[in-house]
Amino acid sequence: MRNSSSGVAKVKAAPNTLNTMDDFEKVAVPSENHPVEYFSSADPKLFMQVIDKFKMSHGKMDMPKT
Repeated sequence: MRNSSSGVAKVKAAPNTLNTMDDFEKVAVPSENHPVEYFSSADPKLFMQVIDKFKMSHGKMDMPKT
């Protein structure tokens, strides 16, 4: 079994944050072979903002074009 406290410390030390819709849209872009990213903090309201965004688009993915 892995040492979970060292994993938590690794995430808490991550420089990335997930606090805005812009942050979300950057990580939501489809990709392949992208390394795992950790986020040391996230806006607790962001989840509902993401849900509202996709609910308003009536099921259509409103993702940025690459």
